[in-house]
Amino acid sequence: VYRWGVIQEGSQATWDVMWERALAETSATQTDNLYYGMANSQNSDILLKYIMLAQDEANVRSQNFMTILQYISYNPAGTDLVWDWVRSHWEWLVDRFTLNDRYLGQLVFNICKYFTTTKKLTEMEAFFIQYPEAGAGEIYRQQALETVQFNIRWVQNNADVILSWLNSQKLS
Repeated sequence: VYRWGVIQEGSQATWDVMWERALAETSATQTDNLYYGMANSQNSDILLKYIMLAQDEANVRSQNFMTILQYISYNPAGTDLVWDWVRSHWEWLVDRFTLNDRYLGQLVFNICKYFTTTKKLTEMEAFFIQYPEAGAGEIYRQQALETVQFNIRWVQNNADVILSWLNSQKLS
């Protein structure tokens, strides 16, 4: 319901109401539902504001920050935004969570696992070269690279067939 409301309404005012409710909510389940709903805004300025507000532990518990980043990354309007934000704030993330934090270790995989282009693969490789120390994320980095390489091959092998099929359908 929250997701639908944010996507359909889309205004800063609606998002702000949800944010205030999340701050006041006492149920962890409802708070998480609000976090997920707010992450589905189609407005990149709102999503960046969300990340900024969530960085403050007075607003969001430390362990929920990674969840919010992942929720935003699952939103097609937020995937690149979160990927760019994580790369430009990696040192801050490591300082706050440490390389041994398993959630930080999984973060890059969770953001990148749906990438399908060589451009994104190149960005990942450059990021891993720039920050070679992965800590708990070492295995997840390897899995992310393998997954994106597989995704690229899958698109290369299947895009024409799928496009041909879609073009042959009588879609109204």
